[in-house]
Amino acid sequence: MNISLRAIRYFVAACELGSLTKAAEQVSISNSAISAAIDAVEQEFGVQLLLRQRSKGVVLTPAGRNILSHAKHLIEEYDHFLTAGNETNSQLKGTLKVGYFAPISPAFLPHIIRPLLAHGKDVYVDLIACNNDEAQEGLRAGTFDVALFLNYATLSDISVETLMEIPPYLIVSKNHHLAKRSSVQCSELQGEDFILLNLPTTLEYYSGMLKRYDVRPNVVIGASNVEMVRSLVAADLGCSILNMRPMTDQTYFGSSVVYIPLADAGETTLDLTIGYLPGPSRKLSQAFVDSCRAYFETEAAQNHRVIYQP
Repeated sequence: MNISLRAIRYFVAACELGSLTKAAEQVSISNSAISAAIDAVEQEFGVQLLLRQRSKGVVLTPAGRNILSHAKHLIEEYDHFLTAGNETNSQLKGTLKVGYFAPISPAFLPHIIRPLLAHGKDVYVDLIACNNDEAQEGLRAGTFDVALFLNYATLSDISVETLMEIPPYLIVSKNHHLAKRSSVQCSELQGEDFILLNLPTTLEYYSGMLKRYDVRPNVVIGASNVEMVRSLVAADLGCSILNMRPMTDQTYFGSSVVYIPLADAGETTLDLTIGYLPGPSRKLSQAFVDSCRAYFETEAAQNHRVIYQP
């Protein structure tokens, strides 16, 4: 191989920052040196890895996404090699960029991150909220090392693992006329004042679910934030449907809400997934995946679900 590790580092910097100029600033060299390094990497493999676009900076080609995954792994392994004399095999270090689908992840991410930080002060986790599509596109572009999102319209070139099935449930105020019910049929929501979580993926999912059961609630408010939906419900402005259950019934509004299983919505269950690009994974990324698997095997993780039990 005729390319240097330095050229590979420059290639990774350009990919992660999406700009030759920003990459040059980060590593304190000229734009032409960054461009020459990328040319060297492309010539070595005989394939175009980046598309240079004036309006969008640089965009990875499919081959570039594959090479980026290997390049990041190579750099991390080399860095580990240089510091091996001062580390034990159990130590982790570096920055982990995690994309997470905002409506579902805050309930459990602290549990997953805690074991990683226990390895010492050399681990930094960068959590980036995004919608379902942005989570997957971020993986493709190399913006995220791993991402947590719903297995809904998943891109074919991303590897995913199902962590937990999360059925939909009804959320109402404690004063709502359905609040004392042990379960509810979707048909009972006909004409009810309804608050819709209207993020790109959730809007399609919840609207499709209501259409599937031929239910037409009276949608009075749309909100793009789960905590806003919960507060509006607590204020008795309408009911709603969500999937991931928080560990508390309290809301920012100050009043509590009630979670009720939907007896006939079993076929509309969503899968919470962790996604990453195929190929060798960084040590820190693999540790995060392992922590996810371990947490969702615990009994505590099951409290995030509201399950109908006949």
